[in-house]
Amino acid sequence: MLRKKEGGFFTEPATLTATAVYISVVALVYNLILRFTWEPKGLQLIVDELLHLIVPILFVFYWFLFVPKELLKWRDTFAWLIYPFIYLMFILFRGSVSGFYPYPFVDVAKYGYATVFVNCFYVLVVFLVLSFLSVWIGGKFRKRTGN
Repeated sequence: MLRKKEGGFFTEPATLTATAVYISVVALVYNLILRFTWEPKGLQLIVDELLHLIVPILFVFYWFLFVPKELLKWRDTFAWLIYPFIYLMFILFRGSVSGFYPYPFVDVAKYGYATVFVNCFYVLVVFLVLSFLSVWIGGKFRKRTGN
């Protein structure tokens, strides 16, 4: 009888690393670009800080301390771009239908597709840099453990 691997896909080091990259991009984009576009108050301010600052920091610490990084591969970094690409296509499609774009830098109605794609290219670069950095860190762990 085959036994299902405990945890499965969501506990794989590559999946957890991709998640660390995603949440790091969220934190960077929000705190460098979007934070200044609104002023949450009260409970919304607390939730905003937890979501965009505290949780990303805690998850990256978790990744550093507990996720096995020795088996990360350079080729994984490109697979990690699938989810952000699908999300981008979804928000662009939804925006074209509803007129609502969740982030100012992807507002096609305001900036046009050319500018939005340039903005998305910059975010792509951030994704790639953080992904490559994560795999590079994994390589440092591999050298330290001798694997």
